Amino acid sequence: MNPQSPATEAVVRHHLTAFLERRGVEAIVADYSEAAHFHTEAEVYVGKQEIHGFFEHFISSSTSSRRCLREASNDSSSGASESRETSPTSRGT
Repeated sequence: MNPQSPATEAVVRHHLTAFLERRGVEAIVADYSEAAHFHTEAEVYVGKQEIHGFFEHFISSSTSSRRCLREASNDSSSGASESRETSPTSRGT
């Protein structure tokens, strides 16, 4: 998936919205297929179960995850395409 494509932006916006509106991990993971690969700087998660586990840990790990995603949401709204070191990137949805 092209990180600059409208489809990628739509998926990222859905993730951010689900997170900020506290819809839960299931709402975020709904964007992924069983064959999806979710890439972070540290690891690649394969399939819904592993991706679900990543998001559960990410959301529960600290309040900084909420701040990180709010900043990403603000960047996305302003048209900025800056990459955040603590933000995950998704591929293969």
